[in-house]
Amino acid sequence: MNKQPFPDSYTPVLVWLIPALELLGAALLIADKTRLLGLYLCVGLMLVFTVYVSLVIMNFYGHIPCACGGLIASLRWKQHLYLNISYLLTGIIAILLYRRQDKYHSLVVR
Repeated sequence: MNKQPFPDSYTPVLVWLIPALELLGAALLIADKTRLLGLYLCVGLMLVFTVYVSLVIMNFYGHIPCACGGLIASLRWKQHLYLNISYLLTGIIAILLYRRQDKYHSLVVR
């Protein structure tokens, strides 16, 4: 994390905050009552990461940060961007479908 373009003082917060938010998002997706909130959180996290990748590609930080680590470390930054956009669109579609399903589900007379 210290090889990223953020101040070193952010590292202790980011190394705990990012995984904690990811785990929270996954946990929220499990229950019906919190699923929509989980979808919003996951899409929000993906949006933040997609903006970060876009800034890297545009050389906003003045250098290309290390892309070392993770399951997809062999991807180039543009490939990361395309993958992130596809995940982002999938998440947005999931939100729209879930909201539509929830809308029609509430119309059912029991």
